[in-house]
Amino acid sequence: MAGACRRAKHPVDWLLRDAEGLRTEWATGRITTNTEACQVDRKQAIFNAFVPLLAQAEAAQKEQEEQ
Repeated sequence: MAGACRRAKHPVDWLLRDAEGLRTEWATGRITTNTEACQVDRKQAIFNAFVPLLAQAEAAQKEQEEQ
């Protein structure tokens, strides 16, 4: 009966899922909003898309300089 009145404040599965982010927020003293996280994800996706193109351009430039 005592358990029936108790309500979970932080279910363990949520804590495990969010442990890394919670630790980072605790260590930095800064809470990241969902909007900020989405912006970072978008910027990272754009960066990841351009990395191969930049590598190709640098290789082509180096090859051109060697000629």
